[in-house]
Amino acid sequence: MDWNKSNTILIIAFLIVNIFLFSYTYYDDLLDKKQDTIENESFLQSVEEILETKNITIKCDIPQKIYKRPFLEIEYKIVHPSKKLIEDFLGEYSGLISDDINVYEKNDEKLEIVGGKKIIYSKETPSNIEINNTKSADNIINEFCVEKNIDLSNFIKDFTETKDNTKIVRFVQRYKGYKVENSYIRFYISKGDVIGYEKQFVANISERATVNVVSATEALLRLMVYEDIHDCKITDIEICYYTKENKDFEVINSINVDLVWKVIIDNNKIIYLVSSEY
Repeated sequence: MDWNKSNTILIIAFLIVNIFLFSYTYYDDLLDKKQDTIENESFLQSVEEILETKNITIKCDIPQKIYKRPFLEIEYKIVHPSKKLIEDFLGEYSGLISDDINVYEKNDEKLEIVGGKKIIYSKETPSNIEINNTKSADNIINEFCVEKNIDLSNFIKDFTETKDNTKIVRFVQRYKGYKVENSYIRFYISKGDVIGYEKQFVANISERATVNVVSATEALLRLMVYEDIHDCKITDIEICYYTKENKDFEVINSINVDLVWKVIIDNNKIIYLVSSEY
């Protein structure tokens, strides 16, 4: 027997079998993915039809990715009244500064510390003032940050809305590419000036148990339970970390936050849809 010829035949046969198995597996996977795509598109169409019963229409791309991520335990940065903090916002200050005092005022400016975790600054603007200001919101915010020694390096711009002639620009912190909505800064701009500022900052983040997250399409169905959500357009949807802060906020230093779907309604309203499955 010609062993060299036999070995060659066996090797060729082995290669053919492997190529066949690879091709079968590859095309089988393609068929599965195609079937999944068809099912996802069919499900999305069904969800769109259900939402349309409340005249809710989808005007954005719906993410198809399925997430599996840990929920987070976040520890808030504790804010103590200090001469530097007070004077950063109010200028030279000669009044009493104490942990027992949460509100500080000077002329038309006020600084408040809420629950030892949130800083709220406000400035009164005369209602009869007329300002022809062409500066952009970004320039106004940058000048305010320089004046008040505010560091935005850990935050990214997230959302802008307008209410009662006041533009509200929100920045949020990010963790491993995900926005952490409970760590934020808000600027309130009117007549070319920052008339309000709010900051709540997370000092430490710890990962806890991994949870599954329902798809964006499935989460959108939960809009049906909101009685005040109707006759509107969904203009964006993204995954983020968030939890609603309850009445115990002022007496706790840490809280758990889940991955949720953040839905933007008509470009100016945010709805958070719980999406984690334990």
